[in-house]
Amino acid sequence: MISALPDVKITETTEEDDFIVVACDGICNSLESQQGVDFVKERLDKGMALATICEEMCTECLAESMSGDGTGCDNMTIIIADLKPATRATPAAEE
Repeated sequence: MISALPDVKITETTEEDDFIVVACDGICNSLESQQGVDFVKERLDKGMALATICEEMCTECLAESMSGDGTGCDNMTIIIADLKPATRATPAAEE
């Protein structure tokens, strides 16, 4: 089903918040919210670049088969906003 009405949640960030993940259903239907948070946090803690984390998450959610009978065959869009970039290790040079 296609909807022109997105899920919207308005909340204020706090000092405890590390990052924000905005993802479409192609990602959210493949991973539970906490799985997505854990996936991003583990990689941020290793100093990985945001673009690389986004790419790895899309790869993680990609269907093994394009038969269309499971998750991972949908469009995938993800944005990660790092709320504490100054406190993170500098990412290693990535190719």
